[in-house]
Order: sequence, then C-alpha cells, then structure tokens
Amino acid sequence: MNILTALANNKINEKLKAVEDINILNKDIQYKEGILEYLEKNKNIDIIIFLEELPGQIKTKKLIEIINSINNKIKIIIITNKNKEIKNNKTNKKIRYFYLEKINYENIIKMIKIKNNKNILRLIGNRGVGKTILCIIISEIIINIKKQKVLLIDKDKNFILTKMYSRNSNNNENLIKIKNNLYILKDEKELYRIKEQFDYIIIDSNEINVNTNNNQFIIKDILILEANLLELKKINNLKLNNIKGIILNKNNKNNISEKIIEKIFNKKIIGKINYNKKINLFINNNFNLFYFSKNEINNIIRIIENI
Repeated sequence: MNILTALANNKINEKLKAVEDINILNKDIQYKEGILEYLEKNKNIDIIIFLEELPGQIKTKKLIEIINSINNKIKIIIITNKNKEIKNNKTNKKIRYFYLEKINYENIIKMIKIKNNKNILRLIGNRGVGKTILCIIISEIIINIKKQKVLLIDKDKNFILTKMYSRNSNNNENLIKIKNNLYILKDEKELYRIKEQFDYIIIDSNEINVNTNNNQFIIKDILILEANLLELKKINNLKLNNIKGIILNKNNKNNISEKIIEKIFNKKIIGKINYNKKINLFINNNFNLFYFSKNEINNIIRIIENI
C-alpha cells in the first residue's frame, strides 16, 4: 500500500513508516502544492492523506480535481480539524473526510484501515434465519450482476456452505474455486494473505456473539433477523453492540414493527428481504437467479451498497 502524506507533521510520518504493509513514499509534505509536485515525479500511489487546513494557494476542490486527472484510482483521505459537519462525498467514493480535534498516529492508522478496507461482511444471527442461503444469494448477485470477485468464508463446523456449493463435499483444500469469480475459504487465518484478490469477502458465521476487533482488517457485522417474537427471545440476551445494522430476512406483513426492532437493538434496519416461495427452486437448480424478480435483485443490490 503506497501512501503519500501531507499532514505538516513529520513525527506522524516517521511513525507511519514503521508500520508493516504501509509504504510511506515521502517525507511529510508541508503545503498543498507539494502534493502535485510529488505526483509529477511518481503517480504510483494508492492513498493520499492530507490536512484540509494545509497551507497553500490551491483550494481543496481544485486539488482533488487535479489529483483525479493525474491518477483517478488514487484514494483520498482528507482530515480536518475544523468543527463542522462532515459528509461523505457520494459522487466520488474514492474521497473521504474525517474530523479530528487532535491529529495523532493512532487515528491516522484507523483512517487508513477504514478507507482501504475491503468489503468484508460477516452475517450473524440465530440458526435457521437463513444466513447461509443469504450468503449464497448475495454472492451470486455480486458475481453475476456486479461482475465482481467474491470470497466466501465457511465458519460452520460442518462446512454446510461448502457442501451446498461443492459437489465433492470431502474436498480437503482450504481455498476452493467454485466458479469464475467465486471461491470458498475454510480457514480464515489465510484471509490476510489473499484478501487483496477479492472485491467482496462474505463470512457465514455460526456464531452470533462475535468479536469484531481485528488488527489486520475491519469486519462489518450484519445481524440477520426474522422479525418474530420467538427469534427476538432467542437473541435478547446477546451482546450486539458492534453490529453495523440489521437485515430482516423472510420478511412478511405479519412481522413485528420495524420501529420496535430498531428500538430493541438500537440499530437501524438497513434492508428487508421478502419471503420467496421459489427459494427451494433456487437451491435445487444450481442457485439460478432466474427465480428472483428484477425488483428483488435490485433490492439486494441496494442493501449491499448501503452496508
């Protein structure tokens, strides 16, 4: 990961240089025009981190435009110490703002991890709520509609996900190629080594009370929930503070109120997937998306993009 810093802070720059897997290319740049001067010599950069209040004649908006014209693949982290509302740039997902009252090394590392993080999703929930099938549906949509590469991680002790996909259920390989752009990994200890090869990484977890802290990457935990009283009773005493949000699966008109669910978990419902009568046909016919309507597929794409 090649990073250019312009924070007007040489001490942070030197500490970042000691971090494994982060390649700081420069002595810390002290003014905005210095970023463009560096890019004239070296365009091979993954991330540029700069302070919005950095001295210079060029305005931030113009600076971003020029950076994009030089190399539109560069990801940009802009840090500001102005106390203002920061909104993510929805027109360009390569740009992200962060407000920090005090700029320090630890927070800069966190910013880098958030900005460079892969789409690593972990589906958690009670047994039987449809986590494994949902992993498959999401994966098939990503590889067939979004045309991106997916790694599934099978955390079930019986490797149910692997058995559903692989004809050879006794396959002892750790990384199994299922089809073009779709792989299954059995041992997530290998994830750090291979994660850069994939656009999305989806973990089918057999646990519900999981630890999201990881020094190597950030995992987004999504609670899969059937909105009925029995499921709420099963899940009531578990710690779910770290979940990103809730997906209501097998949704129907008899569900418990969404407002009540959001109040119970103090988390937003980020999507709903209606009960599909053809789900068994989908499973029995090699996971063919033909059994989902265009509206159903578009709904799941919206959920994926909102996570």
